[in-house]
Amino acid sequence: VDFFFFGNGSKSRANNVNMMITEPSRILRYKFIVSGRDFDTNLGNAMVIPPVPFVEWRRYCCRAKVNLNVVREEHAKIFATSTFRPFELAAMKCCIVSAPYNGIEKWFEVGKEILVGNSMKECLEIYQTLIDDEELRMKIGMAALNRVKKEHTSRHRARQIIDIINRCKT
Repeated sequence: VDFFFFGNGSKSRANNVNMMITEPSRILRYKFIVSGRDFDTNLGNAMVIPPVPFVEWRRYCCRAKVNLNVVREEHAKIFATSTFRPFELAAMKCCIVSAPYNGIEKWFEVGKEILVGNSMKECLEIYQTLIDDEELRMKIGMAALNRVKKEHTSRHRARQIIDIINRCKT
């Protein structure tokens, strides 16, 4: 698998699906796989598979060269709206290419730990670079994993909640 995306629903992702999957899969001769429910949009030459069971999801993510974070447009517009996908993929040491996402730089260093395609042309360039450079893919995946371990575990969130509660007491 060259590129993998798992998600449910295409309506609120239509522009990003087109930019990251539909058009690139028509232009590039790589294997794009999409899994999930409610994809009622044209996915170009991407192969659509039934929803991957949760117990199999990690296997699919880890066997893909690149995982796509095709953001819902309402999440992308609100600064630092929290979605799990970049953290989940990073925790599995996946190389991630994301749609533009207002605030993603709060969580990951763009260009080092995650790549962001702002247009179909940028996605094509990023995809070609990543397919051609396994070492770069591994380096990005490892950097993302290290960032998650350093700043984004459940323990980190629990400490933040405790700190907020303690500040509210004073």
